[in-house]
Amino acid sequence: MEGGATAEIELWPQLSGRIVESPVQEGQFVSKGELLLRLNDEQHRHQVSLAAAELALAEAQLERLLNGARPQQCAEAAALHQAKLAELERAELSWQRIDGLRQALAVSQQKADDQRTLVASLRAQVAAARSRLELLEAPARDDEVQMDKARIQAARAQLELAKVQQEWTRLRAPSDGQILKINVEAGELTGPTSIAAAVVMADTSKFHVRAFVDGLNSPRMQIGITAINSPAASPNTVELGPNLACDGTRGSASTCAPPARRRCHYPTAKSLPNSTVLPVAP
Repeated sequence: MEGGATAEIELWPQLSGRIVESPVQEGQFVSKGELLLRLNDEQHRHQVSLAAAELALAEAQLERLLNGARPQQCAEAAALHQAKLAELERAELSWQRIDGLRQALAVSQQKADDQRTLVASLRAQVAAARSRLELLEAPARDDEVQMDKARIQAARAQLELAKVQQEWTRLRAPSDGQILKINVEAGELTGPTSIAAAVVMADTSKFHVRAFVDGLNSPRMQIGITAINSPAASPNTVELGPNLACDGTRGSASTCAPPARRRCHYPTAKSLPNSTVLPVAP
């Protein structure tokens, strides 16, 4: 009878870098997700911080857009509009008087032209002040909102990518198991292209046991019958039982010798205890 653990798992980090931490030791049992080693991640930490700041900025820009202008800005724009209206009204009254005097040749043509252009200029300034006020009081446009939301999504994706890349600097156990070998130490460089795996582990909670059965009895073996690991049996033999013959029928316990083979699965983290029933599987 032979026994062994599951296949060894060779592990490399996904990024190249210098090891700053290796908290496990050879022979140690680890759980799935447990940290096996960590590379220097200073650059990746800064990238995460930068991406988080860009996301916060994009969110603030959207909030500012939705909130609109400050009340003080709207009040200032409204006051400016009223002031321009008052200037325009005064200029138009002056133009009416000057235009009458011009027709009577009481004022020069130059003075009349200056007053006329002043009125035109003030009318344009009133229109600009009115547009400025309407712009500040208007709600955010849908296309502007969609653009800011898209910037937020892009910033959030950049943050998640930065976090993933930072996590790549950590080598974690893919499953429960036992550390068989550690080929690196803190301060050394390692990466996915290194020749030797950084860590080798295996799930030692499950053992595969192989029993050798006599060729004459092999056709009479059936899935589900049991075998007993017993020191009374001779080397490389397995005792079938309790009270089961090689054909699986009731009878006295018997032994079968090599070379025919059947595989048994024996779940244990230690060596095979004596007189343990082993279920036969294909």
